[in-house]
Amino acid sequence: MQGRYYTPFFFAVQKKKYNLHETFIFVERLVNKKGATMPKTDGYKTRDKILTAAEKIFSEKGFAGTSISMISREASVNKALIYYHFENKNDIIVSLIRNIIDEVNEKVSKSFSMRNTFENLPPKEKLRQEMKFMFDRKKILSIMLMESLKADDQDNFLFQCADLIMNSTGRMEADSTNEKKMEIDKFKVYEFFTGILPMLLFSILNKKWSNYHEISEDRLLELFTDVMVETHLKDHPVPE
Repeated sequence: MQGRYYTPFFFAVQKKKYNLHETFIFVERLVNKKGATMPKTDGYKTRDKILTAAEKIFSEKGFAGTSISMISREASVNKALIYYHFENKNDIIVSLIRNIIDEVNEKVSKSFSMRNTFENLPPKEKLRQEMKFMFDRKKILSIMLMESLKADDQDNFLFQCADLIMNSTGRMEADSTNEKKMEIDKFKVYEFFTGILPMLLFSILNKKWSNYHEISEDRLLELFTDVMVETHLKDHPVPE
């Protein structure tokens, strides 16, 4: 469609494809599938402290290179307290990634109320807002990307988070004639490999690129948004 730009996080909002009830079911199904069981407790501050420490260690050491002892030292809590809040190390990383999936869900939900305002923004400003969202979550996004390279096909949080961004799975499945499915498949491939993945990599590597090429981060962001508008957003496929 000419004259309108659909950026990855806001495509569903602009096309009114996003069903909040279906999204809620999708997130809960995802978490339950991973077996992330959390004891009910008032110790939310301690739990958040553990998650913050785990995010730091996971991003530095990777999942396999991180131990509960490392997280315990970083969080300044004993291991027994960690096991009170979390079943095991896998439960911790599931909780971290669930948080970002919930944040994406919340971001899309809030965007319904600001849809007209957002649609009127220039494409580059839309991209800047989305990049700001990703910059603020660089560590957990790095973990998600690293773990996606090791995960089984059905246990890939990166793909599942991308699905949450792109569409409501229940809506897509209910609408899947062969012709419609081909159109949706094309959109998903385009959106993930030319939109979401480049933005994810940029949010993780922009500082290293900036230092290596001796270019300011502000200038690099300006160039990146220019490139995205000229490529990904120029001829964006839009399933009706």
